[in-house]
Amino acid sequence: MHTLLPSLVRLELRWCPELESFPEKLISRRMELGLQGLHSLRSFTISDHRKELESFPEEALLPPNLTDFAIGILPYLKSLNGKGFQPLTSLKHLTIWDCNNLDGLLEDVLPTSLYQLEIYNCRLLKERYGNEKGEGRVKIAHIPRISIR
Repeated sequence: MHTLLPSLVRLELRWCPELESFPEKLISRRMELGLQGLHSLRSFTISDHRKELESFPEEALLPPNLTDFAIGILPYLKSLNGKGFQPLTSLKHLTIWDCNNLDGLLEDVLPTSLYQLEIYNCRLLKERYGNEKGEGRVKIAHIPRISIR
């Protein structure tokens, strides 16, 4: 992919209800796709995926220079993959919406570069991080801008 689209800045995978076996087609073939080699890629969005994607992103899937990452409408997503977040040292903006089975943010793995965290319509995340004085919120208090609705 880095050969075909070397200057790709933004990639969005949205509303793909007919996409079968997402993990096998994208994640297990991630090295072939070469997303991690897209040095111009700054923004990545994945949303409205109805298949059983339970953890995301996979290790070495995304390039380290990514600044904006959005995850939404993933009803089966249960966890964020820490190994997938570790290389995202330039990440500044993380948005998560409509992921009602996601119950944690891997506070220890979130990049220190993260400036803005937005969470919308995520019942379990709101319970855990929504109270400004709660235990969960304290763990992400180092993020300058937090919006949880």
